[in-house]
Amino acid sequence: MGSYDVPCSVLSSDENAVRVRVMTAGGHFGEVTFVRDGEVRSARITLRKQGPLGLDLWLELAPIQAARAA
Repeated sequence: MGSYDVPCSVLSSDENAVRVRVMTAGGHFGEVTFVRDGEVRSARITLRKQGPLGLDLWLELAPIQAARAA
């Protein structure tokens, strides 16, 4: 998120969207890149909800990029 990595738990996902939970107090997230199994996808936050176990984010994923995570 932005210029730093934030570990997350994937709660649900499909080809075009993912719901994740991050253990953070919140804050503003600008650019989001989602990386799983070496696959890099840019994402747009469509919904966020702060709960007792962390911040849940619903992400809309951009098409798969040719670049892979290092």
